[in-house]
Amino acid sequence: MTKSKEIIKKSLVVLLGMVFMGCGINLMVYADIGADPFTTGVMGVFAAINRIGDYSFGTAQVLVNIFFVSIGFFLNRKKIGLGTLLSAFAIGISVDLWKPVLFMVLPEGPGFITSLIFLLLGALVVATGIATYVSPDFGMGAGEILPIILAEKTGWKFRYLKIGNDLLCFIIGVSLGAVYGIGTIICLVIMGPIIHLLMPHMKKLFGFEG
Repeated sequence: MTKSKEIIKKSLVVLLGMVFMGCGINLMVYADIGADPFTTGVMGVFAAINRIGDYSFGTAQVLVNIFFVSIGFFLNRKKIGLGTLLSAFAIGISVDLWKPVLFMVLPEGPGFITSLIFLLLGALVVATGIATYVSPDFGMGAGEILPIILAEKTGWKFRYLKIGNDLLCFIIGVSLGAVYGIGTIICLVIMGPIIHLLMPHMKKLFGFEG
């Protein structure tokens, strides 16, 4: 495979991952019982910017992504790949494109059980999206870039730095008005293992093994 074809293939896989994530994020927001910490941070930014204007959730997603990617750039620009930049903007577009489609078919005012089902479905879809877009090793996502860079610089364990990063996103989101609840705990418990389980399968599926 030529270099240009490889870049196109990796870009398409990253975009596919963004399609999954855009759908899953909307499902978790629709459930309205809490979301993963990074999405909670985006929800808070969304609430904040809509106090000064009429902005979409995708816009808030892009702003948060740019914030983390910018810090990552100054800490270690070598970690910023084309996939990082692509995903930083594509996920916001995906979120905004999915919203009218999903909210047109989803029932209004879901009960707790319905919300729980859609939260679980959303978490599964987001985890699938993450496992998909990281499979080409085409650049890290905004939610992982700081923990990875700091782990390399400090020698601290990535998993602990990731927890700290997630906690920071959660605190920022809640302080800005994001909804949190049992869904937040569920996402913390299940998304990591699901991503870990799916990653090797996605690498094999798209031919990125080895």
